[in-house]
Amino acid sequence: MNLNGIELVVFDMAGTTVEEGKTVYQCVKKALERVGIHLELEEVFRAVGGMNKTEGINQLIDAHAPETSDEEREAVNADFFKILIEKYEETDEIKAFPGAVELFAELHNRGIKVALDTGYSREIVDLLLKRLGWTGSDLIDFTVTSDEVESGRPSPEMIQKIMAHFGITDAQRVVKVGDTQSDMEEGLNAQCKYIVGVASNMYSREELTALGATHVVSNLMEIMDYAKV
Repeated sequence: MNLNGIELVVFDMAGTTVEEGKTVYQCVKKALERVGIHLELEEVFRAVGGMNKTEGINQLIDAHAPETSDEEREAVNADFFKILIEKYEETDEIKAFPGAVELFAELHNRGIKVALDTGYSREIVDLLLKRLGWTGSDLIDFTVTSDEVESGRPSPEMIQKIMAHFGITDAQRVVKVGDTQSDMEEGLNAQCKYIVGVASNMYSREELTALGATHVVSNLMEIMDYAKV
């Protein structure tokens, strides 16, 4: 991966740059129990990882309890956001993944913009950024959330919004980094030059490659090696 000519790197948050102990998926799992849907954590992650969480929850309801009323769906989503905000406000598990802050700085040293895009809502992102101490810092140049575009991942709209913000017209000058299927598909749909998958116990290197990753790393420090060249 040659970063010469790259102007922007777009990172996912949870599972890529932000460690939060899979709290968001635990909260989705818990909220779905309201309508009798009982899933394993890995099932939830693979189904809605990286997606707009309201869209993801409704997809899971469609798949497992399609008779659920609109009123009950709204209640499930309300439960999810309430539980998640409470967890994020009290948990000690929120931290930057090793290498994230250093990588952002190295990219900036090369004149490359750093952005975050996410399946979270703006309210949740602002809470996470505050907990991480990233609010108002020079680590991140721009953030966009799935509720700020018409369609979240795998649509390319969030990446396109970031590109427009910086006046970048060529997606071949953009790198997408994420850890889920929807991240890979978003990068493909946006036609990014490189799509970097971050392997985990949820998605292996082989799976991420099959989903469209041009490169797969085990941790962000591996991307640092490219950034220093």
